[in-house]
Amino acid sequence: MVLQYLDFQYGPRYFGVANYAESLVALPHSLARHKDIGLGADLAQHIQFVQGDACNLKPQPAQYDLVLAANLIDWLRQPQRFLQDIAPMILSGGLLLLSSPYIWLEEFTPKENWLGGVRENGEALTTLQALQRLLVAEFEPIGAQQDLPFVICETARKYQHTLAQVTLWRKR
Repeated sequence: MVLQYLDFQYGPRYFGVANYAESLVALPHSLARHKDIGLGADLAQHIQFVQGDACNLKPQPAQYDLVLAANLIDWLRQPQRFLQDIAPMILSGGLLLLSSPYIWLEEFTPKENWLGGVRENGEALTTLQALQRLLVAEFEPIGAQQDLPFVICETARKYQHTLAQVTLWRKR
């Protein structure tokens, strides 16, 4: 059912670029097998996906091993608040996977709440730099960031080709 929904929303491969949603669903499973993560194939079989409202996080009875925030951070009114609210919900040693093209638009996020995409002391502040500042106290980055291409079919004749930056963080 989920794959049918994702396929309907994002469609098949376009211009040689894999279905973004399918790539993101596959990513945690492949990461779980990655040597830097430290999970074996047996644990990868127990991964469950839970959806929630990032702007209205409810207390959970148990903490999460992995939180995936895909194409989310730059659509929130208060992205910093989301990161602060989600941190206590992740187990020590758990993972936070962020994926976003960082397309900051004032219609979704007031400019004063942008994480990067602005100038600070005359220098460009990237979203990755802002994330590093915000997350350093509770998370450590795992590996280098990766670019993940995706294509959105906007109309029968218009496609949007975008690169999301994927970062992975381990909770201290």
